Amino acid sequence: MLRLFEDDLSYGGRKLRENRLDRVGRRLGRLPFSGGVASNTTVSSGANQGVASSGRTVGTIVLNGASEAVFAGGIASGAVLSGGGEIIGSGGIAIGTVVSSGGNQNVSSGGSASGTLLSSGGVEVISAGGVASGTVVTSRGVEIISAGGVASGTVVSSGGSEAISGTAISLSLIGSGWE
Repeated sequence: MLRLFEDDLSYGGRKLRENRLDRVGRRLGRLPFSGGVASNTTVSSGANQGVASSGRTVGTIVLNGASEAVFAGGIASGAVLSGGGEIIGSGGIAIGTVVSSGGNQNVSSGGSASGTLLSSGGVEVISAGGVASGTVVTSRGVEIISAGGVASGTVVSSGGSEAISGTAISLSLIGSGWE
């Protein structure tokens, strides 16, 4: 298991330097976190980062062509999706994600996202059974609530838009926001 701590990278109990992390990640095909913490990680094009049971990521930057997956029991907080994607699976939680530059956040069935900021082409899709709360949609950001998805407390401001097929609770439109 690959476990990352703030300034301590280890694999199989041995410390790694950051340049070796790329080789290990490529060999594994993903970076599974279970019970560990990864802080301020950058996930580059073609790479994937997974957050599993009791694992946590803080301040991850996900670049174009890269992705972060949050599985049951995993928590991702403060991620920045700069063209990259984030999938929140059943039992996964994302808090305070910033989605921009064509990035996308997909809240799948049983997944939960709170405090997401969508701007500059950032998209949040709430699939059937997914829940998002406190999303703020600004200039060129889009929130899509699919049938069976739920969004509560969304604020759509000038230049932002929201497409609703599911349920929107306590929606606020400010300026020229679109619903």
